[in-house]
Amino acid sequence: MKKETVFLSAVLIGAFAAIACQSKPESSVTSPSAVVVEDKDGGVTSSIAIPTSSPIGPCPGFPGPNTGPCQGGPGGPGPGGPGAPPTSSPLGPGPGFPGTPTPTPTATPGTSPTPGTTPTPNPPGTIEGSLATTDEVFTRASGNFALPDPVSCSVTTGTYFYDIHPVSHGGGPWRIQTLPGGTLLDPYLHLYRGSFNPLNPCLNIVGTNDDNGEGLMALIDGTFPAGNYIIVVTSFRMDDTGTYFLLPR
Repeated sequence: MKKETVFLSAVLIGAFAAIACQSKPESSVTSPSAVVVEDKDGGVTSSIAIPTSSPIGPCPGFPGPNTGPCQGGPGGPGPGGPGAPPTSSPLGPGPGFPGTPTPTPTATPGTSPTPGTTPTPNPPGTIEGSLATTDEVFTRASGNFALPDPVSCSVTTGTYFYDIHPVSHGGGPWRIQTLPGGTLLDPYLHLYRGSFNPLNPCLNIVGTNDDNGEGLMALIDGTFPAGNYIIVVTSFRMDDTGTYFLLPR
């Protein structure tokens, strides 16, 4: 009888221990506090108390408080299973260690490029033109004068492209100049009163200039009587071409 009682006690203790470890949370399952062994006639032969807690947590044979699998609380594994996973890692996120998320750097918006300066427009009355290889050619005059200075004109050799611009003048001071910005780098100006004859470039000429303006720009600056005039734009070098800006005022 003693062997049967001991064997039956061991079986019952093991069964209740398994139920305690696999049961639902303690709020819904009540663990037994003792196992009573009876004989076949109903008499109590022995009574074995079952521990209700364990210093190392709920393990087989020790239901204990549901503080974690086989451990007395967070901090490390105990007999019967792994401990609760750490909630953070000093080395940052990793497998099994979510850690504290590192903030994503906020991109600093780039600075917008500084807009380029807008070129200053030419004054009102500016005439835009160009010398091209399809223009007429002549043997241009040479000199640097304007009325009321005496006319001092000579004729060069070679051929030069030219444009003509008929204008009128009300009499008095008058400035005729070429402005920077064109591709004709060294323009030359002639001013004729009444008419212009390319075969006789010194006839009716009342002003001519090469470099009196800004840089290599031409400028005729004088005092002229009222009347009709012809401005001739040509170049200092033979066969030179390009765009120009002409301003008579």
